[in-house]
Amino acid sequence: MESLTQLESRILQSIELSLKDHELEHKLLPDHNYMVALSGGADSMFLVHALVRLLGTARLSCLYVDHQLSTESSKWLDVCKSTSKHLGIKLYSERINLGINPNRNLESRARLLRYKAIESHISIGHTAVTGHHLDDQFETILMRLMKGTSFKGLAGIHRCRSLGEGFLLRPMLNVKKNEIIRILSAWNVDYIQDESN
Repeated sequence: MESLTQLESRILQSIELSLKDHELEHKLLPDHNYMVALSGGADSMFLVHALVRLLGTARLSCLYVDHQLSTESSKWLDVCKSTSKHLGIKLYSERINLGINPNRNLESRARLLRYKAIESHISIGHTAVTGHHLDDQFETILMRLMKGTSFKGLAGIHRCRSLGEGFLLRPMLNVKKNEIIRILSAWNVDYIQDESN
């Protein structure tokens, strides 16, 4: 079994390589900024702590999007505020109204409006980062297979795409959820466990 030190080193190097590849591919400036989509869950809490270790805090900010789907969402915002304050990172928060649309399921509407909220906070040429990981990738491909996706749909979650005038990057697509939990435990980082997710 991989030691904790080896695991941490491998994952941080992988995330760092993903950031560098992204910056080179899009010819981004050295002072390029990243905004973490911070929910307070394990994935985004790991990502923000990893990015602080890799980049420091000057180039980072966070955004909490409240979908207003849980009575706990104000507590989740408090966790994100506390984490951001502790790390010295600016936190923005956005409340979205899912409304009623019979043509889309709740999850699809929430995702669409979440990305619109993220997009509204991205400056020209800067990048939003999310904590999607390998387990999410497998789940996405499996769901698409069950729905009868096209061959293109089997590609799963894209590592990077345009988002408004900036980018959306998922630098943890090769990291397993259990690896995230193991490192968070070692780092003594608390996170929200949302059973509905």
